[in-house]
Amino acid sequence: MTNVVPFTLFTFDRLQFKAPPADIFEDLFGYTGQQRFVGFCYTSHALCIEDGQFNQVGHARPWSIWYRSLGVSVLRYYCFGYQGQPPEHLLILDRKSRTLYAAPVQAGQDALAKQVVRLQQTTGAAPSGEHRESDVDYLADSFFSSTSSRNNPVDEKKRIQRLEGWVASH
Repeated sequence: MTNVVPFTLFTFDRLQFKAPPADIFEDLFGYTGQQRFVGFCYTSHALCIEDGQFNQVGHARPWSIWYRSLGVSVLRYYCFGYQGQPPEHLLILDRKSRTLYAAPVQAGQDALAKQVVRLQQTTGAAPSGEHRESDVDYLADSFFSSTSSRNNPVDEKKRIQRLEGWVASH
């Protein structure tokens, strides 16, 4: 079902299928960052997205379509969270290779944070002045109050249809 592969200093399970293209996966979910590795899970009625530098609240409807497509063969081993059940795992996307991994939540968060530290060390960039906020309610309030974070409803509907088509064909 899965192969164990290295991800930074940790070992996570590589899922045996690729992620959809970026415009119908992380963009549709609401990820706006630039990090190579991004984690997704569902908690407290919201899709949570994190990349080690920032946490975001994403779009739950596309996530629910994707989540249902994973099927029993994946979901019996990993819990990415759902209504009433907190996540035990993060779904981690390697945006470069389009590879998906499953990681225990804390180990995944630690690995995502390390990618930011490593990037700062190699580029000499100073740490961001932004802080990580893990309070989902606060994130949801700030996300939904920002009109710049919302997709055009017509465009979003088309991308959801593309996601559904991609899921059906894979």
